[in-house]
Amino acid sequence: SVLPQLEDREEYEPYNRKILWSSSEPDAVSVKDGVLSVNDKAAWIEEALKSSPYSADKEVVITARTEDGGKETSCRIKLHFQAKAV
Repeated sequence: SVLPQLEDREEYEPYNRKILWSSSEPDAVSVKDGVLSVNDKAAWIEEALKSSPYSADKEVVITARTEDGGKETSCRIKLHFQAKAV
């Protein structure tokens, strides 16, 4: 969230608090309103399923930027896929 959170008032209009989210690998992980969704049909998972040991790792950068461009931050997330074959 963008702080401080100010109420709308007649005497002033608060600044733009909208946050724009992005993923460095949208095929692997999408982000909407700060909520991450992993795509289990992503190319990196499909590739891992082609040969034993059916596992793969992926690093993705999630970025949050204020719509007015004043502030930006990001974090790295690590994904691990492992299929158990019988």
